[in-house]
This record gives sequence, structure tokens and C-alpha cells, in this order.
Amino acid sequence: MINRKWAVAVSVCGLLGLVLALTGLAVAQDAERGQRGDWGGRGQMDPEQMRARMEEWRGRMLEETRTHLGLSEEEWTLVKPRYEQVLELNRQLSGPARGMMLGMRGRGGRGDDRGPAQTQPQDQTALEKASTQLREVLEQPNSSPEQIQSALTSYRQVRIELEAQRKQAHESLRELLTVRQEAILVSTGVLN
Repeated sequence: MINRKWAVAVSVCGLLGLVLALTGLAVAQDAERGQRGDWGGRGQMDPEQMRARMEEWRGRMLEETRTHLGLSEEEWTLVKPRYEQVLELNRQLSGPARGMMLGMRGRGGRGDDRGPAQTQPQDQTALEKASTQLREVLEQPNSSPEQIQSALTSYRQVRIELEAQRKQAHESLRELLTVRQEAILVSTGVLN
């Protein structure tokens, strides 16, 4: 009986120690983040820091792509603009559908009331604008079938135009690649 009580007491102390250790680790990580200046309160990064980090990350990603494709600096100067155009068109075509689904859960596009998750209207691409218009029509319970059809047709038309641009951009990039390089970009989802 004493051994059982002793075992329970040791187990409880062990669990308590584990909880305290994990709590201490979490607090230390939060303090470290604050000391590095990564995060301004409530998990939000300063917009300028965010922009700088994104540019830094983008530069590293592009350099890794160049290296992975086995391109010299000179070859990369020809390939890079076409590669970036493909990336941008891929981003535009993948973004609005995701935003539509997220936007349906809440006004903020995040499924809550924290505010807009998307770019500001003046920064939106044509497809993002068409997606926003479609979402706004769908959010109105009294929207007529004609209003919905009109917004849907506009969205589809913009998407068809972008897909044609992307197809052309893919072909333009392929012209500069070896079969191996093309296969690498297909395997990573950059090219179809």
C-alpha cells in the first residue's frame, strides 16, 4: 500500500515537473522572440519586417531554384523573368479559390472577425476582384440567379484569360529549359 502511494506521488510530481518544464520552455521562446524583435505584440510581425523577410526568403528561393536547375548566372538572367512570370500567374490562379472558401466562413476571409485577410482592393488582381464580387453576391441572401450568374460568368472569363496567359508563360519558359530542368519544374508544381 505504501509502495502504491509512493508510486502515485512520484507520478504526480513527474507530471507536474513536465508541465512546468513545458510552460517554462514556451515562456522562454516567447521572450526570445520578443528580444529578437521578430514579433510585435499578439503574434503580429511589423509590416516592414514582414516585407523584408519575404523579400529575403524570395531571394533565397530563387537562388535555390537556379542552383537546383543547374543554371549559370548568365543563363539565370534569361530564365528568371519567365520563371517569375509563371510563379505569379500560378499564384494568381491558385489564390482566389482558396480565398473564396475561407471567405465563406466569416467576414474577414479567415473564418473570424479579425478583418480582411486579402489584399486591399487597389492591390487586387483581376481574378481577386472577380472572386470578391462573386463572394459578395453569394453572401447576399436575396441575390437573384441573374446576379449570381453574371458574377460567376465574370469570374470564369477572367480565369480563362489568366489560364491562357499562364499556358503561354509556361511555353515561353520551356523554350529556355532542358528536358531535365523542365521535369524538375514539373515535379515541383511550377510547370504543368
